[in-house]
Amino acid sequence: MDGEQRKSDDFREIAESLYKENYKHVYKVVFFAVHEKSSADDLVQEAFYKAFKNIDQLSDGKKFKAWVTAIAINLCRNHMKVRKNKELPLEHLGEHTPDESAEKQFMQNLVRSEIEGIFKELNYEEKEIILLKYHFGFTSKEIAEYYKISMENVNVKLFRAKNKFKEKHQRQSGKGA
Repeated sequence: MDGEQRKSDDFREIAESLYKENYKHVYKVVFFAVHEKSSADDLVQEAFYKAFKNIDQLSDGKKFKAWVTAIAINLCRNHMKVRKNKELPLEHLGEHTPDESAEKQFMQNLVRSEIEGIFKELNYEEKEIILLKYHFGFTSKEIAEYYKISMENVNVKLFRAKNKFKEKHQRQSGKGA
């Protein structure tokens, strides 16, 4: 019994350490997707619960962050399907502070609405891969682990998504010129 207790205590310490190291990152990803504190809290808790419950399926402990984030993203997808809302929210991008000038706020709102319009034209995977890379700071390797594809494939998908975004932006800018 003493050996089992020690194993249990060791696991608890490791789990607490992994939780503390990764909580903020996972919460940021989840909150960005669902934009509701209570839902984000529940989904993050469920993601860590599932990760620790199935920890024996993780072959490389160094990949825990990518693994628990993938679990969280899948939970967010399921949550969004239930809500019938598959668009990724962009409201908080470019938010202003109260001390900014009205002109600066207007310009930020204009740019944000242009970006949102273009972003809505991308498919869900293109939106997701761009956000994972450029908003959440995932490496190509982490994205590859999440999608279970090669890094080269990730880079191709990123390249295509960026080009599609750029082309749509140039077309939209050309209309106004």
